[in-house]
Amino acid sequence: MMKKHRFDEMCTIFRTYLKNLNDVKFVIQTNAILIDDEWIKIFAKHKISVGISLDGTLEFNDRYRLDHQGKGTYAATVKGLRLLQQSRLPGLQNDVGVICVIDPNTDAKKIFEHFVDELQLTSLHYLLPMHDHDTFDIAISESITRYLCDLFDAWVGREDPKISIRYFQRLFSLLVGGKKIMKDASIGYKNSMAFTIASNGDIGPADDLRNTFPSLFWSQKNVSNISLVDFFKLPEIAKHFSEKMERHKECLSCCWGKICDGGDIVGSEAFRYSNAKSLQNKSIYCDSIQALLVHMTKFSLKRGVPFAKIRESLIQ
Repeated sequence: MMKKHRFDEMCTIFRTYLKNLNDVKFVIQTNAILIDDEWIKIFAKHKISVGISLDGTLEFNDRYRLDHQGKGTYAATVKGLRLLQQSRLPGLQNDVGVICVIDPNTDAKKIFEHFVDELQLTSLHYLLPMHDHDTFDIAISESITRYLCDLFDAWVGREDPKISIRYFQRLFSLLVGGKKIMKDASIGYKNSMAFTIASNGDIGPADDLRNTFPSLFWSQKNVSNISLVDFFKLPEIAKHFSEKMERHKECLSCCWGKICDGGDIVGSEAFRYSNAKSLQNKSIYCDSIQALLVHMTKFSLKRGVPFAKIRESLIQ
């Protein structure tokens, strides 16, 4: 939504002032409709990785992803995706990723094959539908479970290490990866905090919490009047982070608890929210995540992973 010259200027400012930090990555998520050669030059200039929002084939994507005229966006999105894939500008990250919102009424295998075979994508990420305990329809749990297990089967059936599905790899690594990966994951996921900085400088927590905790986005805190360190110390933000770190009592005794981390490792803490108990709930997708982990465990055992190794991951 930002004009090209302003976006270029913003990235230049970030590059200048963050140049002494060791691990700064620029990533943009887009429906790709407006991507053209000029945008691609800007992405290449600043070494920006690009993720495309696409919910599957034309049939599935255009059910909900419509433009302002009510027309489907699939064709325009794929056009932008192809431009990115075909460009050979130095600095451009050609391994374009895709984010797909899961619709449990669609065909997981068909969508996976479309991404991999027709669109030549290897970096895939799937988002569970954004609900909380007050909006979730428990009736879709079985369909979500089926979708996740079908997707996992399609992924491992390829036996292609170049194809990445983000949280399958996270769960797999934790399930069979041993102590070091468990330790690294606890640092990388549990203790992380995402912030949203709006185009006017207003600061809030992760954007997927905007509907769950709207008050945290109307704190009147702005980059012009507070540092990120001091923002993090605000009582309401510190309280939220503390609640985020806590786990439901059933999660603490669950055999999968150290793998799924209360469900947060495959989604947002918003999945644990209710008006009555805030974040003191299990994930709305608890049953589906457990079923997926059982499915992954059976696959691992069939492939020769020792049960003792999996058991070690579960109890450490």
